[in-house]
Amino acid sequence: MNLDVATALGFVAVAGGGFVLGALAGRTMLAEMRSLLESFESRLAALENSVAGRASGSSHAPADPHAAALADHAGAVARLAQAIEKHAQAIDDHGAATVAAAVELGTHPLPAAANHAAGGAAMGAAAAIAPAAAASTVGAPQG
Repeated sequence: MNLDVATALGFVAVAGGGFVLGALAGRTMLAEMRSLLESFESRLAALENSVAGRASGSSHAPADPHAAALADHAGAVARLAQAIEKHAQAIDDHGAATVAAAVELGTHPLPAAANHAAGGAAMGAAAAIAPAAAASTVGAPQG
């Protein structure tokens, strides 16, 4: 491909113009982004101050109603998380009590370790053998 000097100078001029326009547009966009970030930071600082003032026990209400709503929502979420934890603990306690009662009554087929070691396949066989073994030990004479 043969380029003459006029074509090469045209390419350089277009590239230079694109660089200049890009730099100007970049500076404009950067200034807009910077002002947007500053406004977000100021709103976040106001929200933090209102939440920190409310958490520290100050009696004055936050000036921004949105901040008050966010603080109330955060408190509700914290209470919900505590209720979920309490419910999960109750489920764990109930499950443990159910297994303990089944083991005590002899209706639980196998301890968990034996079930995992046998791969779960022995559970059906053990459930079929356990009542027969239990009946033979109950009726056998002691001594």
